[in-house]
Amino acid sequence: MNKLSTYTKNPFITISTSKLSMQKFVYDHIQRMIAVNNPLFAAIIAATTTCWQNIFGNLATYDGNLNLQKGFTQQVVAKMQEFVDKALDLEATVISKFKKDTPKYKEFYPHYRTEYHNATQENILILMERMVNASHKYKNDIGLT
Repeated sequence: MNKLSTYTKNPFITISTSKLSMQKFVYDHIQRMIAVNNPLFAAIIAATTTCWQNIFGNLATYDGNLNLQKGFTQQVVAKMQEFVDKALDLEATVISKFKKDTPKYKEFYPHYRTEYHNATQENILILMERMVNASHKYKNDIGLT
């Protein structure tokens, strides 16, 4: 037979959550209730929104920050792709001056074009720095001004 004390323990005591995940959860909950457009939810939406605003701030500010973040992410992705395209276009110029597999070529493309095709946000700054350093070093050889 089980002891009664085992039923009085909180099973959720080991579960933790961050303020950000709680903020996202409650925001999503409010948005879903609004989307249902049920008049019975009006009081719940009002109370939940008031609590959310008291704890986390204005919903409009949150929406604005969310949209701003999405916009910045899209700009980063676009700039990354622009850099990759230019780096791949520059390869023709580098090959015309330095043969493939030479040390000078390897300073630009140590892993050939594959590394630039597989560029991620984590390694793009390394690739950019490598390209800038090699371009400055050999700018007279490859005709950059």
